Amino acid sequence: VAEWSDVRKRPNPTNEQIHRADLFSICSEKNAELSPEDELRKMKARMVLGGHNIRNNMGQHVLFQEVGCSPAAAEASRSADVYGLQPGYDTEIADADSAYTQVLLDQSKQETWVSLPKWLQPASWAHMKDPVCLLMVNLYGHPEAGDLWFDQMETIALSNGFTKACDGWPS
Repeated sequence: VAEWSDVRKRPNPTNEQIHRADLFSICSEKNAELSPEDELRKMKARMVLGGHNIRNNMGQHVLFQEVGCSPAAAEASRSADVYGLQPGYDTEIADADSAYTQVLLDQSKQETWVSLPKWLQPASWAHMKDPVCLLMVNLYGHPEAGDLWFDQMETIALSNGFTKACDGWPS
């Protein structure tokens, strides 16, 4: 943990701007459409990065390169939906547990510092004016989160013997 005023002034060997964002929590009821007694109905919460308001060490909004999802993944999802909607067929989806947080951020490329909501800050930070922490893992809400996750999964797939369908097309 450090004071933002100190972080934003220190020399940066990569000459990259230092990013700063806020973290916030979101909460929802998963499977709320089920009866209140159903064991699949539960509260779900997570911390997310406020990707809508990332600023650099000069206080300016940060612009990111175009971000997107894999066209092949989107088409595969639609195909699974169509299959599951056919009479007599069913489909299920699965998600990796804490998927995005499985990707460590490359600090040599870009530092992102985050501020925690006051209610999550430990008492030992009470003397600090504007405490921030270095973000070490990818988080939902970061404009590049999906691309970072895709790159990680592609690396793992290729290292396990899979091959690309063709160069230049995400698959």
